[in-house]
Amino acid sequence: MLEGTKKALYPNAVFWLAQTPLLQTPVLAYTAFCGAQLQVFVKLSPFEAGISSSLLGAQFGMGIGQPGARITVGVNLFALCVSLWLIQKCKRAEQNLILDATTSA
Repeated sequence: MLEGTKKALYPNAVFWLAQTPLLQTPVLAYTAFCGAQLQVFVKLSPFEAGISSSLLGAQFGMGIGQPGARITVGVNLFALCVSLWLIQKCKRAEQNLILDATTSA
C-alpha cells in the first residue's frame, strides 16, 4: 500500500492473512503478528476461552513437537479485519480496472 499501486494490495492482504490464525497442538504451533493483535482463542482440555490483546509489537512463533501443550485455536481479529478490508479494496480495484477498460474501448 505504501507503493500506491493496485498491485500492492494483494501482497498486503496475504501479509495480514498470515497473521490471522493461532494454532497450538502437541505436534505443531503457529502464531504471528506485526503491528497490533486482538486474538480470540479457545483452549481444550480443560476448556477455556479468552481474548488476548497487544496494542503494538511483533511476534512470530512456530514450534514442532511440544509434548503436553494444550490444544489452542484462535483468530487475530485485528489482522482478519485488515485483510478483509484489503481484499475488498482489491476487488474494487479490479472492478474499476474492468470498467475503465470497457469505457475507454
